[in-house]
Amino acid sequence: MPRNSSPPAPPDGKASPPRGFFWVDAFIILLVLTGTALTLPAFRALTPDRVAIFRDNRQIAVYPLAENRVITVDGVIGPVEVVIKNGAVSITRSTCPHGICMKSGPIRRPRAQIVCAPNHILVTVTSSGNDTLDAIVR
Repeated sequence: MPRNSSPPAPPDGKASPPRGFFWVDAFIILLVLTGTALTLPAFRALTPDRVAIFRDNRQIAVYPLAENRVITVDGVIGPVEVVIKNGAVSITRSTCPHGICMKSGPIRRPRAQIVCAPNHILVTVTSSGNDTLDAIVR
């Protein structure tokens, strides 16, 4: 079977000329670029950059997520060791009986949390952008 490298001709036998660049094309490109520019601030608000530590629903400390450090927080039943390393935060030592907070592993996403319930400690990753309300629970 011979191979033909040219595209098939239209049914009437006349080839159509190549389409040029029209104002509709420019409008579509402008629309896509505008939409992209308007969504960039929303993605910036989702970039985590802080670690907030709470005890008994009161914020006791805020640290930058970019700086490696070890923090010891006094919990209700003993100390809790919070480690910020390589853009993630984890609890490495706790005096709680089951150690679920240590088993949860490192977190790095915005609004992610580690809870040490027996010690009343909450560690959460936040962003410096405007946090908007995403749900209301009754």
